[in-house]
Amino acid sequence: YLNIWRNKFDYWLLEKAGVEYQENCEFRDFSVQDNQVKVGISGKDVKNKELYCSYLIGADGGNSRVRKGLDPSWARGSDTVGIYQVYFRLLDMGSLKDTDCYVFLEREFGDILTVVHRKDAFLMLSIGGFKGRDLKKSVEVLKDFLTEKFHVVLGGMERDEGCVIRPRLPYLGNDRVLLAGDAAGVMYLNGEGMGPAIDSG
Repeated sequence: YLNIWRNKFDYWLLEKAGVEYQENCEFRDFSVQDNQVKVGISGKDVKNKELYCSYLIGADGGNSRVRKGLDPSWARGSDTVGIYQVYFRLLDMGSLKDTDCYVFLEREFGDILTVVHRKDAFLMLSIGGFKGRDLKKSVEVLKDFLTEKFHVVLGGMERDEGCVIRPRLPYLGNDRVLLAGDAAGVMYLNGEGMGPAIDSG
């Protein structure tokens, strides 16, 4: 298990399960040999090390190196879409319903679906765009639209995050290499990765 998240709870779970893990490393490549997968890693504390396992699970996102290793043409033959998600402190939902998820198709916001929904005390805005679109500017346009049309009142930005996805047909891997989540091409409307990773897993 190559742990990249620096999460104490993750470490605790791994130790309880008796799973070995390697920190501060980067996935390089892999090859399947007989009934094993050879995985090459390197990093700050590790110089060109090879690990062996029964299965390799690629849950490494929409720009998956594992999927590129399985199908090099996939990375060359597909456009990338940037997904930008912003969480704003929610002061007033206006005429939007707390329990609904709203999807907009207006090109002024993004090149793919724009999704807005409440998450606890926040309103999450998710915008997707092809190369060249200023996603941060698009968020400002969307905020103005929500205020004008739905009387939504937002506070300050709590956090933002982004990722790159390659919208293609789902592919779950082959032989001893499995793909999950965005790496497998399994996506939700708003490009959120953890949910489809769990579902496809």
